[in-house]
Amino acid sequence: MMFSQTFEIRYVSPSIVRCEMGEFALEYEDEQGELLFRGFEKDEDGGGMLYVPPKDEWDTCFPHRTGQRRQILERLLAFVRKKSFFASIEPSLLEPDFFERWPRQHDYLRKRCAPRPLRRIARVPVFTTIDPSMPPPAVARLQFDRPFRVELLKDKGGSIRLRSDRSPDHASRVEAVFVAVVFQNVPATFDDLTVDVVTDGEALDGEIASVRDQWKGWKMFRLQSKDGDTGFIVAMLCGFGEDIEPPDSPSMFATTP
Repeated sequence: MMFSQTFEIRYVSPSIVRCEMGEFALEYEDEQGELLFRGFEKDEDGGGMLYVPPKDEWDTCFPHRTGQRRQILERLLAFVRKKSFFASIEPSLLEPDFFERWPRQHDYLRKRCAPRPLRRIARVPVFTTIDPSMPPPAVARLQFDRPFRVELLKDKGGSIRLRSDRSPDHASRVEAVFVAVVFQNVPATFDDLTVDVVTDGEALDGEIASVRDQWKGWKMFRLQSKDGDTGFIVAMLCGFGEDIEPPDSPSMFATTP
C-alpha cells in the first residue's frame, strides 16, 4: 500500500491520558489508521520527550507500517516545530542517544508503545472535582492558559459552564461546570483561567465577604485571569473535564446543551 499523503496529528493532554504524571501523547492518523506516540512534558526536573521506536524496533512495534518510520518521524517533527510548547521535545526525536539520559522514562514508554489509539479513552471525559480538602483525583485548582467563555445554563440546579473549544491553537476541548449555583459575579469571558477555592480564613472585601458569610457551608470559587479579571461563584461543587471532541459537539457534561 502506498504511503498516505493525507494525515492528521492530534495532541492528547495529560488530563486525558491520566497515567504517569505529565504523560501526554501525539495521535497520528492517516488513511491506514492511527498510531499513538507517548511522551512526558517538561517539568521542573527537566526533560520533555516523545518516544518513537528506533529503526531496529519500528517494524516489531508497528508491523503494518513497515518502512514508514522516516516519513512519519518527519511529520511528527514538523508538527512539534510549529508549536513553541513542544520545543523541549525536539531533541528526543533527533538525538539517537537521548534516552540514555532518561532510562526509567525510556523503559516505561518503550513498554507502552503499541498501535493502539487513545481516542476511545479521550471521548469519555473524566469529571475532576476542584476541592483542596479531597484526595486525588480531586485537585486544588484548575489552571489553563487558553480562552474560556461563560455560559449560564437553563437547568433546575442553576448551573454555570465555562467552555474552551478545540482550535488551531488548542488540540483539546475543556469544560468546567459549577453545580447548584447560589451566587455568581463573573465576566463573560476569560483570556486564560485559574479557579481555586476561597478558604474560610481568607480576608475578603465588601460584597464578597458578605456573600461568603451568608452562604457558610457552601464553596466559594474564585475565577481569575492574568489580565486581572476576577469573578466569584458560590456553588455546591465545581469540576472540569477535557476531551478531543470538535467545537460543535454537545457538552461533555450532560443534560444541558
